[in-house]
Amino acid sequence: MDDKEIIDLMRNGRYSSLEFLEDDKLLSVNKNYLGYLYFILDLKSYPTAEVLNKISENKGGLDNAYEYLGQIAKSLFYYFNESYIAESFYKLSIAENDKNANAWWGLFRSSRNEVAFLNSISIYYEIGDFSVLNSRLLEIFNSEFDFKESEWNSLIEILNDKRIVKNRQVKKILFTAYSKVERHSEGVKFIDDIYYADAGVLKSYISSQTLSYESALSKVLEYSLEEFLNYDYVLVFEEYIRRKDLGVLNVNKTTVIESAFRGEMYSTVIKVFNENWKAPLENDLNCKIYYLISQLFTGSSFDKSIYDEVIQSPNDSAIKKALEVKLLIKQLYYFYEKDDDLKFPIANWELFTRADNILEDSEFINHYLYDELHRDLASLEKLFDQKYYRGQFDKDKLSSDILDISYNDFIKVCNHCLDEKLYEKGISNVNRYHESNKPNIQTYNILGVLYERVGRIDKACETYYLALNNMEKCKVNRPEFIGDQFV
Repeated sequence: MDDKEIIDLMRNGRYSSLEFLEDDKLLSVNKNYLGYLYFILDLKSYPTAEVLNKISENKGGLDNAYEYLGQIAKSLFYYFNESYIAESFYKLSIAENDKNANAWWGLFRSSRNEVAFLNSISIYYEIGDFSVLNSRLLEIFNSEFDFKESEWNSLIEILNDKRIVKNRQVKKILFTAYSKVERHSEGVKFIDDIYYADAGVLKSYISSQTLSYESALSKVLEYSLEEFLNYDYVLVFEEYIRRKDLGVLNVNKTTVIESAFRGEMYSTVIKVFNENWKAPLENDLNCKIYYLISQLFTGSSFDKSIYDEVIQSPNDSAIKKALEVKLLIKQLYYFYEKDDDLKFPIANWELFTRADNILEDSEFINHYLYDELHRDLASLEKLFDQKYYRGQFDKDKLSSDILDISYNDFIKVCNHCLDEKLYEKGISNVNRYHESNKPNIQTYNILGVLYERVGRIDKACETYYLALNNMEKCKVNRPEFIGDQFV
Protein backbone atom coordinates (compact mmCIF):
# COMPACT_ATOMS: atom_id res chain seq x y z
CA MET A 1 0.00 0.00 0.00
CA ASP A 2 1.45 3.36 -0.98
CA ASP A 3 1.74 6.45 1.22
CA LYS A 4 -1.25 8.27 -0.28
CA GLU A 5 -3.59 5.36 0.43
CA ILE A 6 -2.30 5.06 4.01
CA ILE A 7 -2.70 8.80 4.65
CA ASP A 8 -6.25 8.77 3.24
CA LEU A 9 -7.22 5.82 5.45
CA MET A 10 -5.70 7.47 8.53
CA ARG A 11 -7.42 10.79 7.92
CA ASN A 12 -10.73 8.96 7.54
CA GLY A 13 -10.21 6.98 10.75
CA ARG A 14 -10.14 3.60 9.00
CA TYR A 15 -7.40 2.19 11.24
CA SER A 16 -8.56 -1.45 10.91
CA SER A 17 -7.32 -1.42 7.30
CA LEU A 18 -3.85 -0.53 8.53
CA GLU A 19 -3.28 -3.30 11.09
CA PHE A 20 -0.53 -4.68 8.86
CA LEU A 21 1.67 -1.81 10.09
CA GLU A 22 1.97 -3.60 13.43
CA ASP A 23 3.85 -6.47 11.71
CA ASP A 24 7.55 -5.86 12.45
CA LYS A 25 8.53 -7.77 9.31
CA LEU A 26 6.77 -5.20 7.09
CA LEU A 27 8.18 -2.10 8.76
CA SER A 28 11.30 -2.31 6.60
CA VAL A 29 9.24 -2.24 3.38
CA ASN A 30 8.61 1.48 3.60
CA LYS A 31 10.69 3.93 5.67
CA ASN A 32 7.52 5.80 6.64
CA TYR A 33 5.58 2.83 8.03
CA LEU A 34 7.01 3.18 11.52
CA GLY A 35 6.00 6.86 11.59
CA TYR A 36 2.46 6.01 10.46
CA LEU A 37 2.24 3.38 13.16
CA TYR A 38 3.28 5.94 15.79
CA PHE A 39 0.50 8.36 14.76
CA ILE A 40 -2.13 5.59 14.49
CA LEU A 41 -1.39 4.63 18.08
CA ASP A 42 -1.43 8.27 19.12
CA LEU A 43 -4.76 8.94 17.36
CA LYS A 44 -6.25 5.87 19.07
CA SER A 45 -4.86 7.13 22.43
CA TYR A 46 -2.62 4.04 22.76
CA PRO A 47 0.89 4.18 24.29
CA THR A 48 3.57 5.27 21.82
CA ALA A 49 6.75 4.90 23.90
CA GLU A 50 7.71 1.52 22.45
CA VAL A 51 7.40 2.71 18.86
CA LEU A 52 9.27 5.93 19.69
CA ASN A 53 12.15 3.83 21.07
CA LYS A 54 12.25 1.81 17.84
CA ILE A 55 12.37 4.97 15.77
CA SER A 56 15.13 6.38 17.99
CA GLU A 57 17.18 3.22 17.50
CA ASN A 58 16.66 3.26 13.73
CA LYS A 59 17.43 6.96 13.36
CA GLY A 60 20.41 7.08 15.72
CA GLY A 61 19.01 9.23 18.52
CA LEU A 62 15.88 10.79 20.00
CA ASP A 63 16.46 14.12 18.24
CA ASN A 64 16.50 12.37 14.88
CA ALA A 65 13.41 10.38 15.87
CA TYR A 66 11.46 13.55 16.61
CA GLU A 67 12.73 15.16 13.39
CA TYR A 68 11.55 12.09 11.44
CA LEU A 69 8.12 12.25 13.12
CA GLY A 70 7.96 15.93 12.17
CA GLN A 71 8.38 14.94 8.50
CA ILE A 72 5.65 12.28 8.80
CA ALA A 73 3.33 14.73 10.58
CA LYS A 74 3.89 17.29 7.81
CA SER A 75 2.71 14.83 5.15
CA LEU A 76 -0.12 13.48 7.30
CA PHE A 77 -1.52 16.69 8.82
CA TYR A 78 -1.29 18.93 5.79
CA TYR A 79 -4.01 21.51 6.42
CA PHE A 80 -2.86 24.97 7.46
CA ASN A 81 -4.49 24.75 10.89
CA GLU A 82 -2.71 21.43 11.49
CA SER A 83 0.85 22.68 10.90
CA TYR A 84 1.41 23.02 14.64
CA ILE A 85 1.64 19.20 14.90
CA ALA A 86 4.76 18.95 12.73
CA GLU A 87 6.17 22.08 14.38
CA SER A 88 5.83 20.52 17.83
CA PHE A 89 7.94 17.51 16.81
CA TYR A 90 10.62 19.68 15.23
CA LYS A 91 10.78 21.70 18.45
CA LEU A 92 11.11 18.49 20.48
CA SER A 93 14.02 17.48 18.25
CA ILE A 94 15.72 20.86 18.71
CA ALA A 95 15.21 20.63 22.46
CA GLU A 96 17.14 17.34 22.39
CA ASN A 97 19.86 18.67 20.07
CA ASP A 98 19.97 22.31 19.00
CA LYS A 99 22.52 21.45 16.31
CA ASN A 100 20.08 19.32 14.34
CA ALA A 101 20.05 21.25 11.08
CA ASN A 102 17.28 19.12 9.54
CA ALA A 103 14.97 19.85 12.49
CA TRP A 104 15.62 23.59 12.21
CA TRP A 105 14.90 23.37 8.48
CA GLY A 106 11.70 21.42 9.11
CA LEU A 107 10.59 24.06 11.59
CA PHE A 108 11.29 26.80 9.04
CA ARG A 109 9.33 25.04 6.30
CA SER A 110 6.38 24.42 8.62
CA SER A 111 6.17 27.82 10.27
CA ARG A 112 8.23 30.28 8.17
CA ASN A 113 10.26 30.82 11.34
CA GLU A 114 13.13 33.07 10.24
CA VAL A 115 15.39 32.14 13.14
CA ALA A 116 14.97 28.49 12.17
CA PHE A 117 16.00 29.29 8.58
CA LEU A 118 19.18 31.08 9.62
CA ASN A 119 20.10 28.45 12.24
CA SER A 120 19.64 25.63 9.76
CA ILE A 121 21.70 27.33 7.04
CA SER A 122 24.44 28.22 9.52
CA ILE A 123 24.70 24.65 10.87
CA TYR A 124 24.90 23.10 7.40
CA TYR A 125 27.62 25.65 6.59
CA GLU A 126 29.57 24.97 9.79
CA ILE A 127 29.62 21.21 9.25
CA GLY A 128 30.46 21.66 5.58
CA ASP A 129 27.41 19.81 4.23
CA PHE A 130 27.18 21.86 1.04
CA SER A 131 25.31 19.17 -0.87
CA VAL A 132 22.30 19.44 1.47
CA LEU A 133 22.74 23.19 1.89
CA ASN A 134 22.58 23.83 -1.86
CA SER A 135 19.49 21.65 -2.20
CA ARG A 136 17.82 23.50 0.72
CA LEU A 137 18.47 26.87 -0.91
CA LEU A 138 16.67 25.65 -4.03
CA GLU A 139 13.50 25.44 -1.91
CA ILE A 140 13.49 29.17 -1.12
CA PHE A 141 11.00 31.22 -3.10
CA ASN A 142 10.44 34.10 -0.70
CA SER A 143 13.39 36.04 0.69
CA GLU A 144 11.38 38.66 2.58
CA PHE A 145 13.03 37.96 5.93
CA ASP A 146 13.19 40.40 8.81
CA PHE A 147 16.71 39.87 10.08
CA LYS A 148 18.95 42.18 12.09
CA GLU A 149 21.87 43.77 10.23
CA SER A 150 24.35 41.33 11.78
CA GLU A 151 22.20 38.39 10.66
CA TRP A 152 21.97 39.71 7.10
CA ASN A 153 25.76 40.08 7.04
CA SER A 154 26.18 36.49 8.27
CA LEU A 155 23.87 35.28 5.52
CA ILE A 156 25.82 37.27 2.91
CA GLU A 157 29.07 35.68 4.10
CA ILE A 158 27.63 32.17 3.82
CA LEU A 159 26.02 32.66 0.41
CA ASN A 160 29.13 34.26 -1.07
CA ASP A 161 31.16 31.12 -0.33
CA LYS A 162 32.44 29.68 -3.60
CA ARG A 163 31.00 26.27 -2.65
CA ILE A 164 27.47 27.71 -2.75
CA VAL A 165 25.75 27.29 -6.13
CA LYS A 166 24.70 30.77 -7.28
CA ASN A 167 21.29 29.87 -8.67
CA ARG A 168 18.49 32.43 -9.09
CA GLN A 169 17.16 31.85 -5.58
CA VAL A 170 20.54 32.52 -4.01
CA LYS A 171 21.09 35.62 -6.12
CA LYS A 172 17.65 36.93 -5.15
CA ILE A 173 18.45 36.44 -1.46
CA LEU A 174 21.78 38.23 -1.92
CA PHE A 175 20.08 41.05 -3.84
CA THR A 176 17.72 41.52 -0.87
CA ALA A 177 20.42 41.06 1.77
CA TYR A 178 22.73 43.72 0.33
CA SER A 179 19.87 46.22 0.32
CA LYS A 180 19.13 45.51 3.99
CA VAL A 181 22.69 46.39 5.01
CA GLU A 182 22.87 49.35 2.59
CA ARG A 183 25.50 47.75 0.39
CA HIS A 184 23.49 48.42 -2.75
CA SER A 185 26.50 48.85 -5.03
CA GLU A 186 27.44 45.21 -4.33
CA GLY A 187 23.93 43.82 -4.69
CA VAL A 188 22.87 45.58 -7.88
CA LYS A 189 25.00 43.25 -9.99
CA PHE A 190 22.35 40.54 -9.47
CA ILE A 191 19.49 42.55 -11.02
CA ASP A 192 19.68 40.89 -14.43
CA ASP A 193 19.71 37.40 -12.90
CA ILE A 194 16.45 37.65 -10.94
CA TYR A 195 12.90 37.55 -12.24
CA TYR A 196 11.39 39.76 -9.55
CA ALA A 197 12.08 41.34 -6.16
CA ASP A 198 10.23 42.85 -3.23
CA ALA A 199 8.84 46.34 -3.93
CA GLY A 200 10.48 47.81 -0.82
CA VAL A 201 13.85 46.35 -1.74
CA LEU A 202 13.67 47.74 -5.28
CA LYS A 203 12.71 51.19 -3.98
CA SER A 204 15.75 51.14 -1.69
CA TYR A 205 18.00 50.53 -4.72
CA ILE A 206 16.36 53.47 -6.50
CA SER A 207 16.92 55.67 -3.44
CA SER A 208 20.57 54.65 -3.36
CA GLN A 209 20.85 55.70 -7.01
CA THR A 210 22.29 52.34 -7.98
CA LEU A 211 19.22 51.26 -9.99
CA SER A 212 17.03 53.16 -12.42
CA TYR A 213 13.28 53.48 -11.90
CA GLU A 214 12.59 51.67 -15.19
CA SER A 215 14.86 48.73 -14.32
CA ALA A 216 13.28 48.40 -10.89
CA LEU A 217 9.74 48.58 -12.31
CA SER A 218 10.52 45.71 -14.68
CA LYS A 219 11.19 43.48 -11.64
CA VAL A 220 7.92 44.24 -9.83
CA LEU A 221 5.24 41.58 -9.89
CA GLU A 222 1.67 42.78 -10.51
CA TYR A 223 0.56 42.10 -6.93
CA SER A 224 3.29 44.48 -5.68
CA LEU A 225 2.66 47.33 -8.14
CA GLU A 226 0.41 49.26 -5.75
CA GLU A 227 3.11 49.33 -3.08
CA PHE A 228 5.89 50.15 -5.56
CA LEU A 229 3.87 53.01 -7.10
CA ASN A 230 2.83 54.36 -3.69
CA TYR A 231 -0.83 53.46 -4.28
CA ASP A 232 -1.11 55.93 -7.15
CA TYR A 233 -3.81 54.02 -9.02
CA VAL A 234 -3.49 56.11 -12.16
CA LEU A 235 0.13 54.94 -12.46
CA VAL A 236 -0.86 51.38 -11.56
CA PHE A 237 -3.48 51.36 -14.32
CA GLU A 238 -1.02 52.78 -16.86
CA GLU A 239 1.53 50.07 -15.98
CA TYR A 240 -1.11 47.35 -16.36
CA ILE A 241 -1.98 48.66 -19.83
CA ARG A 242 1.71 48.87 -20.80
CA ARG A 243 2.20 45.23 -19.79
CA LYS A 244 -0.99 44.19 -21.59
CA ASP A 245 0.27 45.80 -24.79
CA LEU A 246 3.54 43.90 -24.38
CA GLY A 247 1.63 40.65 -23.82
CA VAL A 248 3.09 40.10 -20.33
CA LEU A 249 0.14 41.05 -18.11
CA ASN A 250 -0.53 38.50 -15.36
CA VAL A 251 -3.77 39.82 -13.84
CA ASN A 252 -7.40 39.65 -14.98
CA LYS A 253 -9.45 42.47 -16.49
CA THR A 254 -11.24 43.15 -13.20
CA THR A 255 -7.91 44.06 -11.55
CA VAL A 256 -7.10 46.47 -14.40
CA ILE A 257 -10.54 48.08 -14.28
CA GLU A 258 -10.43 48.32 -10.48
CA SER A 259 -7.15 50.26 -10.65
CA ALA A 260 -8.75 52.77 -13.05
CA PHE A 261 -11.81 52.95 -10.79
CA ARG A 262 -9.72 53.58 -7.65
CA GLY A 263 -7.86 56.24 -9.58
CA GLU A 264 -11.27 57.88 -10.16
CA MET A 265 -10.85 57.39 -13.92
CA TYR A 266 -14.52 56.54 -14.35
CA SER A 267 -14.70 57.37 -18.07
CA THR A 268 -11.67 55.12 -18.60
CA VAL A 269 -13.42 52.30 -16.75
CA ILE A 270 -16.33 52.57 -19.19
CA LYS A 271 -13.97 52.71 -22.19
CA VAL A 272 -11.91 49.68 -21.09
CA PHE A 273 -15.03 47.69 -20.26
CA ASN A 274 -16.31 48.18 -23.79
CA GLU A 275 -13.00 47.05 -25.32
CA ASN A 276 -12.99 43.49 -26.60
CA TRP A 277 -10.01 41.94 -24.79
CA LYS A 278 -9.04 38.38 -25.60
CA ALA A 279 -9.38 35.54 -23.12
CA PRO A 280 -8.59 35.32 -20.27
CA LEU A 281 -8.84 39.14 -20.11
CA GLU A 282 -12.62 39.23 -20.45
CA ASN A 283 -15.33 41.05 -18.50
CA ASP A 284 -16.46 39.15 -15.42
CA LEU A 285 -19.20 40.06 -12.94
CA ASN A 286 -17.02 42.48 -10.93
CA CYS A 287 -16.00 44.24 -14.15
CA LYS A 288 -19.68 44.83 -14.81
CA ILE A 289 -20.23 46.23 -11.31
CA TYR A 290 -17.34 48.72 -11.67
CA TYR A 291 -18.76 49.63 -15.09
CA LEU A 292 -22.21 50.34 -13.63
CA ILE A 293 -20.89 52.41 -10.71
CA SER A 294 -18.73 54.40 -13.13
CA GLN A 295 -21.82 55.16 -15.17
CA LEU A 296 -23.46 56.54 -12.02
CA PHE A 297 -20.39 58.66 -11.18
CA THR A 298 -20.20 60.12 -14.69
CA GLY A 299 -23.93 60.52 -15.20
CA SER A 300 -23.78 58.26 -18.24
CA SER A 301 -26.76 56.30 -19.48
CA PHE A 302 -27.26 53.42 -17.04
CA ASP A 303 -27.05 49.93 -18.61
CA LYS A 304 -30.20 48.26 -17.29
CA SER A 305 -29.55 44.89 -18.98
CA ILE A 306 -26.16 44.50 -17.29
CA TYR A 307 -27.64 45.71 -14.00
CA ASP A 308 -30.33 43.00 -14.20
CA GLU A 309 -27.60 40.42 -14.79
CA VAL A 310 -25.63 41.64 -11.76
CA ILE A 311 -28.67 41.73 -9.47
CA GLN A 312 -29.71 38.20 -10.42
CA SER A 313 -26.27 36.79 -9.65
CA PRO A 314 -25.58 35.19 -6.22
CA ASN A 315 -22.53 37.44 -5.89
CA ASP A 316 -22.65 39.27 -2.55
CA SER A 317 -19.32 41.10 -2.71
CA ALA A 318 -18.56 44.45 -1.09
CA ILE A 319 -18.38 46.17 -4.48
CA LYS A 320 -21.90 44.91 -5.30
CA LYS A 321 -23.08 46.43 -2.01
CA ALA A 322 -21.41 49.70 -3.04
CA LEU A 323 -23.38 49.63 -6.29
CA GLU A 324 -26.63 49.15 -4.36
CA VAL A 325 -25.87 52.09 -2.03
CA LYS A 326 -24.90 54.35 -4.93
CA LEU A 327 -28.16 53.53 -6.72
CA LEU A 328 -30.25 54.13 -3.59
CA ILE A 329 -28.58 57.51 -3.03
CA LYS A 330 -29.27 58.44 -6.66
CA GLN A 331 -32.95 57.55 -6.26
CA LEU A 332 -33.20 59.59 -3.07
CA TYR A 333 -31.61 62.57 -4.80
CA TYR A 334 -34.21 62.24 -7.55
CA PHE A 335 -37.05 62.60 -5.04
CA TYR A 336 -35.21 65.38 -3.20
CA GLU A 337 -34.90 67.45 -6.38
CA LYS A 338 -38.33 66.55 -7.81
CA ASP A 339 -40.61 67.13 -4.79
CA ASP A 340 -40.99 70.66 -3.49
CA ASP A 341 -43.12 69.41 -0.62
CA LEU A 342 -41.57 66.28 0.91
CA LYS A 343 -44.11 64.33 2.99
CA PHE A 344 -41.70 62.54 5.36
CA PRO A 345 -38.22 63.01 6.84
CA ILE A 346 -35.59 60.83 5.17
CA ALA A 347 -35.48 58.31 8.03
CA ASN A 348 -39.04 57.27 7.06
CA TRP A 349 -38.02 56.42 3.50
CA GLU A 350 -37.39 52.73 2.73
CA LEU A 351 -34.67 53.68 0.25
CA PHE A 352 -32.72 55.44 3.01
CA THR A 353 -33.19 52.54 5.45
CA ARG A 354 -31.89 50.05 2.90
CA ALA A 355 -28.81 52.20 2.13
CA ASP A 356 -28.14 52.78 5.83
CA ASN A 357 -28.41 49.05 6.60
CA ILE A 358 -25.90 48.18 3.89
CA LEU A 359 -23.46 50.77 5.26
CA GLU A 360 -23.81 49.17 8.70
CA ASP A 361 -22.80 45.77 7.31
CA SER A 362 -19.59 44.77 9.10
CA GLU A 363 -18.19 43.24 5.88
CA PHE A 364 -18.62 46.55 4.03
CA ILE A 365 -17.27 48.96 6.65
CA ASN A 366 -13.62 48.31 5.69
CA HIS A 367 -14.21 48.72 1.94
CA TYR A 368 -12.41 51.68 0.36
CA LEU A 369 -15.71 53.14 -0.91
CA TYR A 370 -17.36 53.08 2.51
CA ASP A 371 -16.24 56.52 3.72
CA GLU A 372 -17.23 58.26 0.48
CA LEU A 373 -20.67 56.63 0.34
CA HIS A 374 -21.25 57.26 4.05
CA ARG A 375 -20.46 60.96 3.56
CA ASP A 376 -22.74 61.14 0.52
CA LEU A 377 -25.65 59.61 2.42
CA ALA A 378 -25.08 61.82 5.47
CA SER A 379 -24.93 64.93 3.27
CA LEU A 380 -28.13 63.92 1.50
CA GLU A 381 -29.82 63.24 4.84
CA LYS A 382 -29.05 66.78 6.02
CA LEU A 383 -30.29 68.39 2.78
CA PHE A 384 -33.36 66.19 2.63
CA ASP A 385 -34.42 66.89 6.21
CA GLN A 386 -33.79 70.62 5.91
CA LYS A 387 -36.11 70.70 2.90
CA TYR A 388 -38.70 68.54 4.66
CA TYR A 389 -38.79 70.63 7.83
CA ARG A 390 -38.91 73.85 5.84
CA GLY A 391 -41.86 72.44 3.95
CA GLN A 392 -43.58 71.41 7.15
CA PHE A 393 -43.00 74.75 8.86
CA ASP A 394 -46.08 76.96 9.10
CA LYS A 395 -44.98 79.95 7.03
CA ASP A 396 -47.70 82.07 8.69
CA LYS A 397 -45.64 82.02 11.86
CA LEU A 398 -42.89 83.96 10.08
CA SER A 399 -45.23 86.92 9.75
CA SER A 400 -46.73 86.48 13.23
CA ASP A 401 -45.55 88.47 16.20
CA ILE A 402 -42.88 86.35 17.83
CA LEU A 403 -44.42 87.15 21.21
CA ASP A 404 -47.65 85.44 20.17
CA ILE A 405 -46.19 82.05 19.33
CA SER A 406 -44.99 79.12 21.48
CA TYR A 407 -41.37 78.67 22.49
CA ASN A 408 -40.96 75.64 20.17
CA ASP A 409 -42.33 77.63 17.24
CA PHE A 410 -40.05 80.53 18.13
CA ILE A 411 -37.02 78.18 17.92
CA LYS A 412 -38.31 76.97 14.53
CA VAL A 413 -38.52 80.59 13.35
CA CYS A 414 -34.91 81.13 14.47
CA ASN A 415 -33.67 77.99 12.69
CA HIS A 416 -35.57 79.02 9.57
CA CYS A 417 -33.79 82.38 9.64
CA LEU A 418 -30.46 80.54 9.89
CA ASP A 419 -31.31 78.14 7.04
CA GLU A 420 -32.53 80.93 4.76
CA LYS A 421 -29.67 83.27 5.78
CA LEU A 422 -32.11 85.84 7.23
CA TYR A 423 -29.52 86.69 9.88
CA GLU A 424 -30.51 90.29 10.66
CA LYS A 425 -34.17 89.29 10.97
CA GLY A 426 -33.13 86.49 13.31
CA ILE A 427 -31.06 88.85 15.49
CA SER A 428 -34.00 91.21 15.74
CA ASN A 429 -36.38 88.36 16.66
CA VAL A 430 -34.15 86.97 19.41
CA ASN A 431 -33.41 90.40 20.94
CA ARG A 432 -37.13 91.21 20.91
CA TYR A 433 -37.89 87.82 22.48
CA HIS A 434 -35.34 88.52 25.24
CA GLU A 435 -37.12 91.80 26.07
CA SER A 436 -40.20 89.90 27.20
CA ASN A 437 -38.81 86.45 28.08
CA LYS A 438 -35.97 85.20 30.21
CA PRO A 439 -33.00 84.24 28.01
CA ASN A 440 -31.76 80.64 28.22
CA ILE A 441 -28.80 78.64 26.97
CA GLN A 442 -30.47 77.81 23.64
CA THR A 443 -31.59 81.34 22.78
CA TYR A 444 -28.21 82.81 23.75
CA ASN A 445 -26.48 80.19 21.57
CA ILE A 446 -28.75 80.92 18.57
CA LEU A 447 -28.12 84.66 18.98
CA GLY A 448 -24.35 84.03 19.16
CA VAL A 449 -24.47 82.01 15.96
CA LEU A 450 -26.49 84.73 14.20
CA TYR A 451 -23.95 87.39 15.24
CA GLU A 452 -21.11 85.10 14.09
CA ARG A 453 -22.76 84.59 10.68
CA VAL A 454 -22.88 88.38 10.04
CA GLY A 455 -19.27 88.82 11.16
CA ARG A 456 -19.97 90.56 14.48
CA ILE A 457 -17.48 88.40 16.33
CA ASP A 458 -17.33 90.62 19.43
CA LYS A 459 -21.09 90.34 19.94
CA ALA A 460 -20.96 86.59 19.19
CA CYS A 461 -18.28 86.03 21.86
CA GLU A 462 -20.20 88.17 24.34
CA THR A 463 -23.38 86.15 23.75
CA TYR A 464 -21.61 82.78 23.90
CA TYR A 465 -20.13 83.95 27.23
CA LEU A 466 -23.65 84.64 28.53
CA ALA A 467 -24.68 81.14 27.42
CA LEU A 468 -21.73 79.64 29.31
CA ASN A 469 -22.61 81.64 32.43
CA ASN A 470 -26.16 80.40 32.14
CA MET A 471 -24.84 76.85 31.89
CA GLU A 472 -22.82 77.31 35.06
CA LYS A 473 -25.85 78.64 36.95
CA CYS A 474 -27.94 75.71 35.73
CA LYS A 475 -25.08 73.30 36.60
CA VAL A 476 -24.88 72.11 32.99
CA ASN A 477 -21.22 71.17 32.63
CA ARG A 478 -21.14 70.70 28.84
CA PRO A 479 -19.53 73.83 27.32
CA GLU A 480 -18.91 71.89 24.09
CA PHE A 481 -22.63 72.31 23.38
CA ILE A 482 -22.04 75.99 22.54
CA GLY A 483 -21.55 76.95 18.88
CA ASP A 484 -22.79 76.74 15.32
CA GLN A 485 -23.21 72.96 15.22
CA PHE A 486 -25.73 72.97 18.06
CA VAL A 487 -28.48 75.14 16.61
